[in-house]
Amino acid sequence: MSVLVVNSTSVKGRGASALTTAALLISLALTGCAGKEPTPETLPVTGTVTYKGKPLPAGSITFYPESGMPGSGPLNEKGEFTLTTFAPGDGAVRGQHKVVVRAFNSSADVGLGNPSKESNIPSKYNDVSTTPLTATVQDEVNELTFDLTD
Repeated sequence: MSVLVVNSTSVKGRGASALTTAALLISLALTGCAGKEPTPETLPVTGTVTYKGKPLPAGSITFYPESGMPGSGPLNEKGEFTLTTFAPGDGAVRGQHKVVVRAFNSSADVGLGNPSKESNIPSKYNDVSTTPLTATVQDEVNELTFDLTD
């Protein structure tokens, strides 16, 4: 913590501008001491997503906690994921989560030249308000499997 000491005799002859400068310096020093809010604790979360019993080879998964920052990660060719919330691979915050999975085929509309996306999975999994998937992130090993169905 920085401490600024102002000698009253040095300020006396310089008037309000010296007082203003001193107040500004104190304010800046105190602001630097405040720092940032601490990052909430996260716990490692890994797993696999399958659709109709087969690994979902592309897409993403997001864990939405009851409060706080969501954690997410891409799905690899084996349907595996590792969640990230604040730093790569740090996992998700402790507690209950709604789980959203997104997996789209990209295709181009030849007639219009506009790209469109078709979901590889039922749309109920694509939105936090309709997903039936939930997970609890806890102190134990968080290695989860989600088997999506129609």
